[in-house]
Amino acid sequence: MGCLADFSAEGFTRIDTDRPFKKDVAKAKELLAVGGYPNGFDVVLDYYARSPYADIALAIQSDLAAIGVKAQLLAGETKQVTTKMRARQHQMTLMIWFPDYLDPNSNAQAFNANPDDSDSAKLKLPAWRCHFVDKELTAAVDSAVKELDPEKRMEIYAKMQLDAMERSPFVFLLQSAEVVTMRKSVSGIELGLMPDYTNYARITKA
Repeated sequence: MGCLADFSAEGFTRIDTDRPFKKDVAKAKELLAVGGYPNGFDVVLDYYARSPYADIALAIQSDLAAIGVKAQLLAGETKQVTTKMRARQHQMTLMIWFPDYLDPNSNAQAFNANPDDSDSAKLKLPAWRCHFVDKELTAAVDSAVKELDPEKRMEIYAKMQLDAMERSPFVFLLQSAEVVTMRKSVSGIELGLMPDYTNYARITKA
């Protein structure tokens, strides 16, 4: 899930330091067989036709091939890939995501809340775009955003994150690092936690 926060509520492990997933080809094949695909399946993976997405897509294709899933790679411009996903015309998509505002609800709602899966739904975030319907997670999102007690709110998000790891179709692979390069004579740039928060107003040159 996308709630990348420091959850340390009683009864839950620290999600920010957990490494809950590992590569296990045998287990993956077993789960495919249980799901009705003992011989794997074919799938189309859309991705952005710019660095570093091609390399990441190739790595995903290789890992999927090891368990019998044949992924056809389909590169496209950013707008093409995004438009296709928003129209729910994709099978698998490799994309980038960042929250709209500095609160866990931005990510929690995006990847877990889908109260109406119809084409006329008002909420058309990633969960809706992937036909991911989970009533318990949808209710948890609504409960967390209304909770005023910080500790209780963290507890809800901690459980939501663990539940999403078990049931969600979303896989979070990498965390990008924002880097700025300046000459020694330049100072004052402030990198924000999100692109809109980067501040250029205080830049000076000696």
